[in-house]
Formats: sequence, C-alpha cells, structure tokens
Amino acid sequence: MNQSIAVQPQLAKYLSKFQLRKYSSKKYYNSLVIYSNIVKNEQHDEERASKILKRAFRVGACAGVLKVDSETQKIIGYKSCGDRFCPICAHRKAMEVYHVNQEIVKRCPGKYLFFTFTLPNCYGDFLGENVKLMWASFKKWRQNVSFDRKVSDGFCY
Repeated sequence: MNQSIAVQPQLAKYLSKFQLRKYSSKKYYNSLVIYSNIVKNEQHDEERASKILKRAFRVGACAGVLKVDSETQKIIGYKSCGDRFCPICAHRKAMEVYHVNQEIVKRCPGKYLFFTFTLPNCYGDFLGENVKLMWASFKKWRQNVSFDRKVSDGFCY
C-alpha cells in the first residue's frame, strides 16, 4: 500500500536520505537471508541459520514506524533494530557520537589529534596484554611528540 504524504521540502529532503538508508538496510536484510540459507543448506547448522534469520527479520523491520513532529517537521523517533551493521542504526549511533564530540569541542576549544594504533587480532587470553601494549605505545608517543601544553596537561571532559 503506497500512500503519498504531503510534506514540507525540508522534511522531504531528510526523508529521501532516510529512505536511502532504509533501502541499504533492505539490501542487508536480503544478504542475511541468503547467508542464512547457505548456512542451513551447505553447513547443515540449523541453530546458527535460525539465529541469522532472526537477525535478518529484526533488520528488515528496522524503522518501520516513524514518529514525525508536526511542528518542527523532524523525525523524533522510530523503532530500531540495534544491529551495528544496519545502515539506519549505524547512522544513528554515528550522529550520537558526532553530537557528543561537538559538545566537547565547544567546551574545550583548541587543536585535536586523531590517531589509531593497529594490532593484529588476538585471542581473549591475550587481550589484556594487547591493551597494555597500546597504552605503552600512547605514552611513548606522548613523550616523543611536542604539542600544546594546554592539551597535554589533561583531557577536558
């Protein structure tokens, strides 16, 4: 059942971007269903296949119901699946992190650095050792790099 809804241009632009994420979510749903069939037929693992299929149904139903504020013409809520690979839920999480970072930047203006320490995958037994190795790398980097004292004295929360 396809209903046409008269919306303001600002909301229409936002909804079109949302619909693109919804379309990507449906593609992810389809790939999970196919993968579930592969696991069931080729690997003969019924239990794992049913878990994958349940996950697919959650992703397929993500954002099926939207709540739109009539005054501000913004989406104020929807039922999400919470899957980390769902395009809709991943975007929502990214926006939450973005807004938190914006608040930190407003409270603590200055220069910011972003860096990544990459280690090969490890088993759970060695996770503590790898975390210690990352902290040691950060401390060594911090001693060898000169940067603004305001930033190096402590983090601003």
